[in-house]
Amino acid sequence: MAAQRKPEIYVRRDLVKPLPQQERLLEAMYDKEYILYGGAAGGGKSYILRWALLELHGYWHSIGIDNVTTGLFCESYPALEDRQIKYFRREMPPEFGELKGTQEEGFGFYIAPGWGGGMIALRNLDKPEKYRSAQFAAIAVDELTMLSRDTFEWL
Repeated sequence: MAAQRKPEIYVRRDLVKPLPQQERLLEAMYDKEYILYGGAAGGGKSYILRWALLELHGYWHSIGIDNVTTGLFCESYPALEDRQIKYFRREMPPEFGELKGTQEEGFGFYIAPGWGGGMIALRNLDKPEKYRSAQFAAIAVDELTMLSRDTFEWL
C-alpha cells in the first residue's frame, strides 16, 4: 500500500538535489505500489534509492510511525558494497543515522531517533529465501534487471 501524501517539512530534497526524473520517483512513491526506475549508467538510480528510503522514514516519523525497517537489496554482497554501502558512508550526514551491524538486526543504516529510528536494512539476494519471514515497510532493489522474475515475485 502506498503512503499518503507527505508533509513538506520532512523532505530533505535540499540535500538530495534530485534530477527531474529522480523527483518523479520521489513523488510516485507516495501513491504507487510499485515503481520501476531505469535508465543509462550514471543516471543516479542507486543514489536516489538511498535517499528515497530515508525520505520515507522521515515521512513515517512525521505521522507518528517510528522504528520502521525498510530493505535495500542488491543481487550480491559485492554489488551491495559497490553500489550502496560505500556511498552510505560518504553521503549520509551523521544526524540522519549511522551505518553499522548488530547481532540482533544485522547490517544496515540505523536511522537516528530524530528521524524515527528503525533502519534501512542492507541485504543481498544471493539466497532470497533467507528473508522468508522478514518484514519490511518498503523494499528497494538496486538493479532489478540482475534478478529473476521469481526473485521479484518472492520479494
